[in-house]
Amino acid sequence: MRVAKGVCPCCALSQYMFDQDAPHRRPCPPVIIIHAGMHKTGTTAIQHHLYHQTPKGVHYLPWRDPNHSDLGVVLVDEAPETYWVFRREGRSAEDMQKWRGETMGQLEGSFGYNRGKTHVMSAEWLSVAPIDAILRLKEFFARHADAFKIIIYVRPAEAYMASMAQQYIRTGTSELKLIWPVTGLSRRRGEI
Repeated sequence: MRVAKGVCPCCALSQYMFDQDAPHRRPCPPVIIIHAGMHKTGTTAIQHHLYHQTPKGVHYLPWRDPNHSDLGVVLVDEAPETYWVFRREGRSAEDMQKWRGETMGQLEGSFGYNRGKTHVMSAEWLSVAPIDAILRLKEFFARHADAFKIIIYVRPAEAYMASMAQQYIRTGTSELKLIWPVTGLSRRRGEI
């Protein structure tokens, strides 16, 4: 990604990845971009790009996977051991509490090391997360940024359902539940 001379990374990333005009301030305050892409909106492609080719001046949160969904669950879910990924991995409530503490410590260090950069978290889970979890995440991140940019991608209902049906068929899922996800972020953005 080429950044025009004098444009801060926050504004350049918004323009490049999310096709948004961002007001440019010099210097731009520390910002956290929260990308809450609804399922089937190209979120995986964005995540892999940022994970493998992080633009200069951007701090894509370090995690075991380009998708930060389970990172969000580890950080703020009330019962992370019940999340399908961690249930499948056989993690207990005690394991999850220990992992939460370690993860928070690692992120604190990573934020400190990357001070002055635009921080980015991208997770499909955020589009369906409970509002109380979103508020806890905001509280955790607030120590590291002056501003938040929340970007939510949505898809028309008929296109979403057709895409989900194709995915279910490809993966052999036997139970088709084609419902339009009502997101916590989009429904309650005024509370965040």
